[in-house]
Amino acid sequence: MVSLLPGLVLNGKESIHRSSQNPVPLITSPRPEPSKPLPIHKDKKPAVWIFIPDVKDKRIEVFGYGEDEEEGSMPNQWYCWEIELHHRKKIIQTKMVQGTKSFTLEISRKEQLRHQDWYRVRLSISDASGGIGKDSVDLYLNR
Repeated sequence: MVSLLPGLVLNGKESIHRSSQNPVPLITSPRPEPSKPLPIHKDKKPAVWIFIPDVKDKRIEVFGYGEDEEEGSMPNQWYCWEIELHHRKKIIQTKMVQGTKSFTLEISRKEQLRHQDWYRVRLSISDASGGIGKDSVDLYLNR
């Protein structure tokens, strides 16, 4: 039996300990050449922004913008808005707006906001390759 390392146990038997006069034979194999990594195309998701320039009375103008490195400015049909009305930690109403870069959120008389009510406005924009950029804004109107 040939030992690769002093004191190594092979097949249940202790291997032979070799002195420095009789060094342990080493098995070497040629180092594999590192292969070149395959080019991976990582599509970056669109950059997305929400703008709310002013809140007038019970009307809130909301604007969004999305841009992608590969495609530039995103077309309207890729915009998806979600508006949630929250009361404390509970969502009490949700609205969806699709296919537009801007909209007006109007608060009706029956939606009189209480002190603990607030809105979350989310914008998601999908690009042609499936990347999704997102942004959100929380609006606390009665504080």
